[in-house]
Amino acid sequence: MPENSPQKNFSVTDYLANERTFLAWIRTCIGIMAFGFLIERFALFLTQLSVILLANDHPNTIRLIDPHHASIFGIVLIGVGAIFTLLSFWKYNQSRKQIKEGKFSSHPYLEGFLTVIIFIVGVVLILSLI
Repeated sequence: MPENSPQKNFSVTDYLANERTFLAWIRTCIGIMAFGFLIERFALFLTQLSVILLANDHPNTIRLIDPHHASIFGIVLIGVGAIFTLLSFWKYNQSRKQIKEGKFSSHPYLEGFLTVIIFIVGVVLILSLI
């Protein structure tokens, strides 16, 4: 068998599986951006709540989360979701090209990077709640 010949005959289902994977990445990115938006809006709520409580000289005012840090964290999550959207499109195109050439090989770099980012987000959220 010559070196340049495809190792497998790829079918339409391979292309459709690649598209389903891309759409799953897009859903994940939308979820990350929505979570970032939620955190950013919650920071606005905390800012307004602290203004109301401080205006009333409420003696038991406790700041659990700094609204400024929460706002920055939310904006960063929105940015991470947007970056992963571009990276997932790049990976989709790479996979489509490899399928077309009949030389598909999987590289889990994007998945590993997303796993690390989500883990860091979880740790930061846990630390902010302690």
